Amino acid sequence: MPTRWHSALEAMSDTILGLLIAYALQVVVYGDAATVVRAGGVTVLVYGLTRLRRYVIRRIFVAHEARTA
Repeated sequence: MPTRWHSALEAMSDTILGLLIAYALQVVVYGDAATVVRAGGVTVLVYGLTRLRRYVIRRIFVAHEARTA
């Protein structure tokens, strides 16, 4: 069973990779207009909130599994 630290590390790694992919796609689609400040700010905020939501949901399910096992 993964530890909380392992889950947090997994979430952070996925977040960083997701942000890099999102920025790369924005550069491909929008070209020079896709700056980190202009297009990346919203991406960082939304993706960060998504990762937080996923982490909380995962912890809830792990806790539930531990109680029922």
